Amino acid sequence: MSWCFRALPLLASFLLACFTCSAQAETAAPITSIAISPDYTSLVMASQSGLTVRKIKSGASSASQELDAGAGSTYEIPTANIHAIRFSPTGTRLLICGGRPSESSFTGIYTWPDIQPLVTIENEGDSHLCGLWLDQDTIVTGGLDAVVRILESDTLSVTHELKAHSGGVTSLATFPEHRLLVSGGLDNSLRVWDLDDYTLQRSLNQHIQPVTDLAPSLPVVGLPLVASASNDRTVRFWQPSLGRMVRFIKLPSKPQAITWLAENQLGAACSDGMLYVVDTLNVEIVVARHLKTGWCYDIDKVRDKTSLFVSGTKGRIETVNTPSLLGNEP
Repeated sequence: MSWCFRALPLLASFLLACFTCSAQAETAAPITSIAISPDYTSLVMASQSGLTVRKIKSGASSASQELDAGAGSTYEIPTANIHAIRFSPTGTRLLICGGRPSESSFTGIYTWPDIQPLVTIENEGDSHLCGLWLDQDTIVTGGLDAVVRILESDTLSVTHELKAHSGGVTSLATFPEHRLLVSGGLDNSLRVWDLDDYTLQRSLNQHIQPVTDLAPSLPVVGLPLVASASNDRTVRFWQPSLGRMVRFIKLPSKPQAITWLAENQLGAACSDGMLYVVDTLNVEIVVARHLKTGWCYDIDKVRDKTSLFVSGTKGRIETVNTPSLLGNEP
């Protein structure tokens, strides 16, 4: 009996250590944005820990890309929250957007692959939630202040401010060949802008909750198409040049990030930790896969679309083999 009482403190310590390790594993900083390097050898990921770069295993053209084991290299970025990472068209620079809600916005241009700052700006105001390269010399950002900004990439000087949203701008998509820019926002709407004179062309208002992501597509035949994900649990498909919604689908949970897997197949990473594949012609879910990422934040794919990387609230990256997911493996 006395041995049992002496062992109880040891057992309690062991159980506490196990609980602590488990809690730490589940409370790793959420990975809010990811981007695959232009040569498909590295994955860049953002969290409150900073910017982390991990190597993708060799054989980037195979159908089984995975991340190398190890923590990778982490770089400090002078903002607590990074919301968007995008590579320049030449793949030599990195756009980073973030900031603190109701306090500050952050925009930075960094070199790749050594992650050295070229120019950064932090202003009082509200977070920048999204950003894109229009070309090597021009970027566009959107944030919680509801303004879409066009900036020179060398100086981050603002050349145009596009104001039509009544709520924060959460997502951006561009069609350079058609000279169109599409923005989605917390005001449940999409706005279509002319890239020649930056005038508002169309307002698309069928969503009934905030827009969370946009995914542009150029069909082999026909007009450009953009998919929009929303907290109303729908993904809607639009022809932005006409301002017409052509179809929509309602999912079991909120789609947080979307990407085209093929011309008529869209992947949607959702708040329930599921990845749904949508047949966009028949407007139906054809695949549902459970992920280990928790609530999904971002999704990116390799050039030949054989692998997807998905990030989420649990601080994990999951690799998904696309041919296996779609049942197309040889």
